Amino acid sequence: MFSSVVVLARHHQRWAHQLKFARPIEQLLPGETPEIDRPEVLKREILRLTPSVKRDLARAMVSSTFAMTRDEPKFDSEKCRTVLKETTRTFDVVGEYSLLNPTDPWDRDRQQYFELLMGSLEQGIGFFTEARRAARLRKFNPVCWLAFVLRFPILVLEKAGLQSEETESGVLKTYGWLVRLVMVILLASIAAKLGVSIPWQEIGSLFR
Repeated sequence: MFSSVVVLARHHQRWAHQLKFARPIEQLLPGETPEIDRPEVLKREILRLTPSVKRDLARAMVSSTFAMTRDEPKFDSEKCRTVLKETTRTFDVVGEYSLLNPTDPWDRDRQQYFELLMGSLEQGIGFFTEARRAARLRKFNPVCWLAFVLRFPILVLEKAGLQSEETESGVLKTYGWLVRLVMVILLASIAAKLGVSIPWQEIGSLFR
């Protein structure tokens, strides 16, 4: 998701220092797209992805809102003339992408806006790359599989809207007894193989 928007924005804004890292535009758009229509098609694809990108950035706790300060001409009623005043504006570089006009070479904020956009997207890419790596490791962790199996009934209750503190407490108590029983069977099996007498009195205390 983030990678797609990064590549599309690079082609749409056409900054030379970023464009050289982008995949060929022919891989992004249908082959029959006329060259004159490409900027509009690129912008359309970016705007379609914007809601999903904003949601995923929020999940990654990456901010896309920044404040920009610049001197803007404003009329001063006391001096009766136009003067430059420092003005701070807040932008959502993802949600307000349409403010970036790639055909306006005199827009002093465009490059800064674009660099902030790229920074937010790259942070999102980093977050989900690490999350994907961690998820792959969990796939091969038997403890994670066991935890999922044990929690499965609770997930079913949650999806059915039947989850409550009382039902969760009952499930956890059942699991607690189940784990104790499995441990007793395992210890008894190991002891039997080693020829060790089984301390049933101590084992019975586990169930008290």
